Order: sequence, then C-alpha cells, then structure tokens
Amino acid sequence: MMNDEEITISPFRIIPCDLGHQIEEDLLKKIRSYLESSEEWDILSEINGEEVLFAKARLENEKLYFHLYSDGIGIFTLIDNEEKYASYKQYKPENTNIEKKTCHEQILKHAHSVSRFMDGCIEGLRALFNKRLMRFSASSTWENAGLSYVMSFYFIRVDLNALNDKIFQRKLTVLLFPYYDERKDIDPLTKSGINSTTGKFTKEFLEVVKHDYEILPHLHTCASWSNLLIIGEVSDRIKKEYWGLERDLQHIWFYAYITDKFIEKSLKDISTATPERELDRLNSILTDMILKIDKYESIISTTMHDRDFRLYEALRKTSRLDLLIESIGKKAELLKDRDNWLLNEKRVKADKKIQFILFLIAIISTVGAYKSFIELGILYSVLIVILSIVGGLYFFKPFLFYKKQKE
Repeated sequence: MMNDEEITISPFRIIPCDLGHQIEEDLLKKIRSYLESSEEWDILSEINGEEVLFAKARLENEKLYFHLYSDGIGIFTLIDNEEKYASYKQYKPENTNIEKKTCHEQILKHAHSVSRFMDGCIEGLRALFNKRLMRFSASSTWENAGLSYVMSFYFIRVDLNALNDKIFQRKLTVLLFPYYDERKDIDPLTKSGINSTTGKFTKEFLEVVKHDYEILPHLHTCASWSNLLIIGEVSDRIKKEYWGLERDLQHIWFYAYITDKFIEKSLKDISTATPERELDRLNSILTDMILKIDKYESIISTTMHDRDFRLYEALRKTSRLDLLIESIGKKAELLKDRDNWLLNEKRVKADKKIQFILFLIAIISTVGAYKSFIELGILYSVLIVILSIVGGLYFFKPFLFYKKQKE
C-alpha cells in the first residue's frame, strides 16, 4: 500500500525503426525463425491489429520489447528504471529530464547499454528483406545511423489529491515542457519564474497540466508535444493499455514521418533525366504510403472504444500528427504535379524526336527522287538538302540536345 504522499515514476521509451518494406507470410516466417534461432528473444503470442510479432529480449538488466508491424516498421520499447520518493513534495522533475535527455542521446548515438543488442537485431532483420524493395529509411546511413528519435512517456503513481498542490502542478509542467527546463528560460518552481513570463506560464502551461483527457476517476492524463503523463492509481492493466495506445500512435507517426521525408527526397532527386519507369515507381510508392496512413487512421478511429478514441485523439493532436499528415498531403500534391509534368515533358520530347525522324525520312525520300534534283542542278539540289537539315535541326534542337539542369 502506498501512503498518501508516496510517488513512483515509471519511464517507457519508444524507439521506432524502418526494417524495409511490407511483410508477407514467407518473410514473417523467416523473421520468426531468425529471432527464435538467435536465442536472444522470447516470442510472445499476443498481437493486435497491424502488429504481426511481439517479442521480449532476454537481457538481465534491461526490459526491452519489440513489436513488428505488417508494413515493416519495428517498435522497440525500453521500460527504464523507476524513480521512487517517499513524498511527491521531495520529487525533483529536473532529474527525470536529465535522465531522459541522457538516455535519448545514448540511444541515438548507439552508446546505450542496449545499443549493441538492438543494432545487431536490426541488422540481422534487415538482411532478410528484399534489397530492391527496401525504403531508403531502412538503412544504417539514415539519420542517426538507422534511427530517427526516441519518445519517452511516464506513468506516475501517486494519490490524485497531489494535483491540488500548486507546487506539484508546476513540477509536472517541467516534465511536459522539458525544453524550457533545459534552456533555463524559466524556473516554474519559483514565483520569480512565473512572473518572468508575464503570466503566460500560469495561464498556458498550468492549463495543460490541469486538462484531463481521461474519463476514469482514478486517473488523470495530460499531454504535450514532447510528453504524456498518466497520473494516479496506475495498475499493470493501465500500463498495458496506454503502452499499446502510444505504440500505435508512434507507429503511425513514424510511418508518416518517413513518408514526408520520402516526398522531400523525391522532389529534390527527380528531373527530366529520371527514367519514366522510375517516375511511375515513385508515384506508386507514394500512393501506397498515403493509402496506408489513411488506413491506419480509419482502422483506429472505427474500432476503438469511446474512451480509447478520446485518448487517441488527444495524443494525435498533442503529437501534431494531424499537422504532419496535412503537410504530407500538400507535398504529395506537389510531387504528383511535378511527376505528371515530367512525364508530359518526356512524352513531348519523344513525339518531337519521332517527328524529326519522319522529317529525315522525308528528306531521304526526296533525295531518292534524284531525277527531279538532276533537273534542278547539283548545286541547287545540295543547297536544298543542307537548308532542310539545318532548318530541321534549328526547330528540333531543344528536344534533341536537351541539357540536364539542376532542379
């Protein structure tokens, strides 16, 4: 039993990665076989929705889990060490932020205690995928040597009456808005810190803490762009529910993120020198990615219970997933327009080349009528042929001697 002031903070750190491409049944069998034969993972039977595999690492000092999705996205979850205090009044949120920043940096620099294990697993799994079909984000040269980001969220087990304490409310803002804590722009735990923001801190940041997305009376859930806090009587069942919810959100968020990067890269890379087959392939990949994002969102919104949907919508907005998807839509239209323009340019050039070939054939046919030219005289005949060729080259030059320009 906890006393009225005891507090426990449990960090869950989600690490997404791209393994390659869509997973069919044969590939899934190879993946399961690889993990089982490695003797480093225990494959668990419990899977949901788009998840096709769930495993727990056999590590002595770390709790590391792995979820694999049918689109080839993998989600690692590191359940980190808990912080415990005899009283929430003694709790120092800046220590939690320091630990979070250190852990994130170590993971993205591949210097964490689980890094070698994770890197070996990712490398081994990627080797099973078809190299010709792999997305460019499924590479060790992608961003942070194959990883993009780490997302930490926290379960805070404490009596909900603690939320009536204004000092504790301010401590929670340090977790929800760690950027300000790192820059030392404000000190939310002092009156001077509040006054330094001319009241905005009190009005805006504290309102985020007070806003409860939960409908269960024994829990209080608040969220910002960089964090999610689940506060109150946190049970194992509650952890499992929120872990699944946040995992699904990060799956969609990461897939949307690599789609956004795919569009940006394609906009930079494609030009009139890009083969038509490649333009068609890029268009097909883009369409498939956007349809999957829409599918993920529609599945979640139509299959969730009211409470889960309410929480998902909160996470969707605070994580700015809606803005990311909106941005993808605009960039996708731009890429498709550019793709269509390039295809039309190629077809116009092809038509002009065909016309020029027909023009040459016409000249050759005309030259073949040598009797008519003989009657005109050799000098006039040669002059007519030369002028015809020069005129043809002049009019068809832009299509025959196109120089590749920087896009």
